Amino acid sequence: MYHQSTSSLKSSTSNHGQAPPHVIQSPSSWSSLPWVAQNAQPQSGRESVSLSPKYPVVFIGETPSHQSIPLSPYSTTSANTPAQLVHPLLERDTSGRIQYNIAHHPSYIQFRTPVSPQSEQAFYPPITRARIRVPGLPAWSFNAENPQGVTLLDVFNAIYANLHRPVGQSEFAKLPPPVQHTATAGHAARTAANRADFMQGVKRLDCLYPNSLFVGLSLSSDGSGAWNLSLVSRYH
Repeated sequence: MYHQSTSSLKSSTSNHGQAPPHVIQSPSSWSSLPWVAQNAQPQSGRESVSLSPKYPVVFIGETPSHQSIPLSPYSTTSANTPAQLVHPLLERDTSGRIQYNIAHHPSYIQFRTPVSPQSEQAFYPPITRARIRVPGLPAWSFNAENPQGVTLLDVFNAIYANLHRPVGQSEFAKLPPPVQHTATAGHAARTAANRADFMQGVKRLDCLYPNSLFVGLSLSSDGSGAWNLSLVSRYH
């Protein structure tokens, strides 16, 4: 079941009662809708991947047979309080509920419970564009997009594609000295066993070293609707 984010999101409708373009229009009763989008496909560009038999979804642990996926993922603390809901697997959690090192391709993600990342909506109400902010580096914020509704896989594809972008020399020079030192150390650690990777230079994820383990998204408290990416160096 979906849970309300710890931070409330301002109403997604304007003063005229019309939802902004990036919010998928819906009937008055959201609870009547399934949580899996019809014919949803990942839409994160060239780095987009499908978790096909070649890249099977790996589950760790077991899920009791009596547990089932509810048809209605919506829950709010108050019927009068609009909220943006996030898939429970994307809620910030440092226990390793999802095991994903952003240094690796999304095909290496491991889930503790059965999930269909290509089709399960990442947010409710479903949205076609989600803004994701990089901790400490707001200029590197990026979008996860899908005209049929952003899915779990869209989120992971967007994270991978954007944080694996190279940092050019001029861009590197503009970074604060502490971030430059972090990036240098991160690049060395990430490429220690692969000369080819080393020659490709510093990438954005190196600036976040040693934090490379995905632990979720948290709704920004500034009312912008953006989601803050959370990374740690180890699960707790």
